[in-house]
Amino acid sequence: MPTITAPYSEGEVNIVAAAAYSLTYTTLATGDVLPATMYIYLDGSQVAAVDYLSKYTGSSFVFTLPNGTTNISGVFANGNVNLTTPTTTSGQTTTTSGPVSPAPNTAKNNGGTIKNGGNVGPKRKFIVSPKVYQNERQVVGSVVVDNNSANKAVSGGVFAHNTQSPIAKKVTVVLGGVSNTVLRSGAARPELVKSINSVQSVRTRKTSTAARAGKFNIYTGKFDTNYPAVTLDTFATDNAAAPTRDLPGQLVFKTGAKVPVTSNYKPKTN
Repeated sequence: MPTITAPYSEGEVNIVAAAAYSLTYTTLATGDVLPATMYIYLDGSQVAAVDYLSKYTGSSFVFTLPNGTTNISGVFANGNVNLTTPTTTSGQTTTTSGPVSPAPNTAKNNGGTIKNGGNVGPKRKFIVSPKVYQNERQVVGSVVVDNNSANKAVSGGVFAHNTQSPIAKKVTVVLGGVSNTVLRSGAARPELVKSINSVQSVRTRKTSTAARAGKFNIYTGKFDTNYPAVTLDTFATDNAAAPTRDLPGQLVFKTGAKVPVTSNYKPKTN
């Protein structure tokens, strides 16, 4: 009859609990090998979690407390198992076991975080959080905002969590459900390459204009609603910075005449 001891063990039956708790059971050679989890409650409080193969469901075990002498009998069950601390009469210890039923107001959770759980091992379904304060604190993190001071990065499309095609240089033609071929410019295909970087628009946040207009509150350190205003200046097409295969560029030169000569380069075909 093997005995497994917390905080962690590895085998057909594995236990996670505070150090010195142990569980003794009889090895079974045959039976179902589906995964099952038993949560051991002692006097209404969970003290251990046991992962085991389903062939052990219904078989007996002995749960030993950290003192090494108090043994409690129980039966493997996929779920909650309630045990009761034995009573002692005239120096004799009576070993008892509680019924196999859900503990009051408890939930079966196949995952979560264990406060100061130590090394739970690779097969457990828990994440250890060794630095958890006893007093509850509000969780603080970054959030996406869209207000007077910040705008979201995209104005259309969606962020797909189950995209069926890669988002990759040289390949992607759709981003967030919107046609976008910018990433294809890295391909080794001349017709897809953007050879010249160009500024197409400029967004200006008119902070000084709003301050001069009295829209800044010096006591709160905040601007009034909808201030500062943001303007978007879009430039005309810069032909010199946007060559194509059909019109790769122009050459302007003088021949001695008063008016310079402008000649287009021949289309690129290879």
